Amino acid sequence: NLWTEATNVRITPSAVNPISPPNVVIFSADGTMTTTRYDVPATPKTFVSIWSQHRFVEVGKSLDVEYFASFSGEFVPLGSIESDGTNQQQYILNQFELPLTAVGDEFRLRITANGIDSSDAFFVDSITIDEFCRADLNKDGAVNIFDFLAFQTAFDLGSPEADFNNDTELNVFDFLEFQNQFGEGCG
Repeated sequence: NLWTEATNVRITPSAVNPISPPNVVIFSADGTMTTTRYDVPATPKTFVSIWSQHRFVEVGKSLDVEYFASFSGEFVPLGSIESDGTNQQQYILNQFELPLTAVGDEFRLRITANGIDSSDAFFVDSITIDEFCRADLNKDGAVNIFDFLAFQTAFDLGSPEADFNNDTELNVFDFLEFQNQFGEGCG
C-alpha cells in the first residue's frame, strides 16, 4: 500500500469528472495522507503531479503538500493546492518540482488539509512522481512536436489534461499557456 498513514480522509465515488474513476480521496477536517518510504532516483528534474478538485470550499482553504527531507528528518513544504472559492467541474493538475533534497530511498509525501471543515469537498485523484514536466504530454522525455499533437488530441477530446491554465474550461488561453510551457521546456 502506497499510503501508510491516512487520517480523516475517505475513498468515495462522489466526485465530478474524476481522472481515474470510479473512486477518489476526499479530505475532511484535519485530514492527512502520508506515503510509505520509497526510492526517488536522482534525475535532472523530478515532479510530483496531483490532480485535485474542490467544491463548496471557501477561498484560502488548501491542501498542503510536503516531502520528507532525510538530512533534517523533517517534512518540508513543497507547495499548496489552494481553493479559489469556485466549484470546479473538472480536476486540475498541480505540479511541483522536487528539490534535490527530496531524492533518495527515504522519500515520503504528505498531503494535509488546511482549514477544511465538514461542508467542504476537497478531492484528490491520480498522484504521480516522475521526471516528466507538464509540457511533455506524451511522456517520452522530450518536449517536441509530438507533445503539440498530444495537446491537440487532449483538447479535442475535452480532456482535463489540456486545461493548462487550470480554469476548468478549455479555450484559447489553454493553448497559449501550453505554448508558454512548451517554450520553457522541462530542463
